[in-house]
Order: sequence, then structure tokens, then C-alpha cells
Amino acid sequence: MHLTQLRLHQFRSYEQLTLMPPEGITIFVGENGAGKTNLLEAIHLCCLGRSHRTSNDKDMIRLGSATCAVHARVRRAQVNDEVGVRLYAQQGERKLIYVNGKTVQRIGELMGHLTCVMFSPEDLELVKGAPQDRRNFLDMLLSQGQAAYFYAIQSYQSILRQRNGERPPLYYLYTRPAPDAAEQMQPIDGDTYYDLWYAYHTRAAHIDGGLVAFDPDRPIEWRDVMNEDR
Repeated sequence: MHLTQLRLHQFRSYEQLTLMPPEGITIFVGENGAGKTNLLEAIHLCCLGRSHRTSNDKDMIRLGSATCAVHARVRRAQVNDEVGVRLYAQQGERKLIYVNGKTVQRIGELMGHLTCVMFSPEDLELVKGAPQDRRNFLDMLLSQGQAAYFYAIQSYQSILRQRNGERPPLYYLYTRPAPDAAEQMQPIDGDTYYDLWYAYHTRAAHIDGGLVAFDPDRPIEWRDVMNEDR
């Protein structure tokens, strides 16, 4: 995948910007407050439709502006895609999401065209924070690969919020209609677990002359915790 163009309009500290990264590794260098993180945030916005550092979209709009926009062009193999997000400062105005020149209604349709792995100081919570922080990170990783997972996790979390509000017995959380969403998530979870396990052990086998012996044929166990007590 190659991000060929990034365009910003009234985004954070940028009034206008067109950036065309070359192939290979790009490193942004500058003084504090120069806008390096703003560029990474703009890319993240085009990947997931949201910021990695604020839950308030208005924070990304340049001070004094009524709207901002970010567009990205990406080349993946023989496919060229263009995605974009427009945000509004006015209360009640919904963000607009564009995929290849057309407005789409759901954020899930944005995912998968431009993908990223973001690590920032806030992500130290993956190590120091609660298990839910790690679960949220994996959910976003899975969602970029398969939009069906994104919709499934939204449905599942909505069901849990509704039922938790009524304080039902714990076993009730996993009865109808929650399993419909959960069952869509489980095979994707399992496949991704294997991919991460394989990548980790492949790299670990090269650390310090091979501290960890890696056997690609070694069986792994995937536990379906959703159905263990049913």
C-alpha cells in the first residue's frame, strides 16, 4: 500500500496543504507544535473516520473555521482509491465520508481502503491500562481488515449497553439476539489471533540469536469463551 497524496483544508494548524509522500519510509521532522502529529491524525481520520486523540470532531477544525476536510489517495497493488472526511463545527451537522468520489452513509464503508497502525504516547495504555483498552485496539485492527466485524461489534456493544442498563443476570447477556453479532465476530477473532501469533513468534525467533524456538506446525488452542458456559 502506498499513500500517494494527502490533502488538508482548515484541519488543525493547516489552512491548506497538499502532501505527496514518496514510496518507502517517510519521516516527519520539525519543532514542537509544527504539526507533525496533525499529519498523522489526518491519515488516521481517513483510515477509521475518527481521531486517535480526541472524541470531539470539532477539535480537528481550524480555529475560526466552520468546516474542515481531509482527503487521501492510496494505491494498493493495481487498485487506486480516494477517501475523504469532512467535519462541521455547527451543532447537528454530521460528518461526511467520501469513498471514490461518492458520499457513503456508514463509517464501515470507509475502512479497508487506507489502513494504518498508529502508535502514539496515548497508546502506552495498551500496556499500562485496563484490558478494555487492548480489546478496543484489536477491534479497530480487525475492523480495518473486515468491515463486517465493525458492524458486528457495533451491534454487539449496543446490545450490551441496553441490557447492562437493565442490570440483567450475566448469563442473559449472551442469549438472543447478542449471539448473532458475537458469532460473526468469533471466526474473525480466531483468524486474527493466529496471524498475530505467527507474526510474533516469527520475529521473536530472530531476537538475540533465537531466544524463542518457533515451530510453524505447533498447534494452538482457540477458546470460544462466549459459549463455554452455555
